[in-house]
Amino acid sequence: MAGAIAEAAHASFLDIVRLDHFAFKLSIYKAFLGLVKLDEHDICSHQHCRMGKWYYDGRGAEQCGDSAVFHRLETPHQQVHEYGRNAVAALNAGDFKHAADALAAMEDASNHVTELLAQLAEASCMQTRLQAATSK
Repeated sequence: MAGAIAEAAHASFLDIVRLDHFAFKLSIYKAFLGLVKLDEHDICSHQHCRMGKWYYDGRGAEQCGDSAVFHRLETPHQQVHEYGRNAVAALNAGDFKHAADALAAMEDASNHVTELLAQLAEASCMQTRLQAATSK
C-alpha cells in the first residue's frame, strides 16, 4: 500500500510540474491572442516558479542533485521563461517577427524540458525515492 501511495505521489508531483509548465506557456499564448494584457515584468523567473523552487531549494536538489538529467533541466527551463518574457516584450513593442521567433524558441526549449522531465521520472534518484517510500 505504501508503495502505491508513494508511486502515486511521485507521478502526481511530476504531473503538477508539467501542468504548471503548460499554464506558464498558456499565459504567454493568451497575451498573443489578446485575451490578457501581460507585461514582461509580470513573468516570473525560472527560479521562482514551482519547478524552479523544486529545482533550487526543494526535493529536486536534495534527491537528484547528482543526476546528469537533473542538471540538464536547468538551461532549457531557464530558456522557457526567458523566451516567454522576450516574446511578450516584443509583442508589446509591436515587433511581431521577434515575438514569433521568441515564441518558437520558447516552444523548442519547452519540448526539451518535457523530454527531460520524462527522463527524470525514470532516473535513479526518483526511483530511489520511490523505493525508500515503499520500504516504510
